[in-house]
Amino acid sequence: MTDKTFIRNFINQVETAARQQGAKKITAISVKLGAGSKIDANYLTFHFLLASQGTLAEGAQLNIHSSPDTQDLILESLEVEK
Repeated sequence: MTDKTFIRNFINQVETAARQQGAKKITAISVKLGAGSKIDANYLTFHFLLASQGTLAEGAQLNIHSSPDTQDLILESLEVEK
């Protein structure tokens, strides 16, 4: 999986979770970024800003928490507007 696909899949996951909550907009996203992930926080932030344009997540605050116990990127929580 390419990094671009990884970010796109992440945004799809976030949008799906937000729609299940009846969201019209995502205002904040908290994630856990594992030490085993192939990307770092700066890369995720930059590419999230680009890939989220035109989605429910556009303009959302991205809160990244590093975790040595996790291997992947894990969605912890969403804040949404309904």
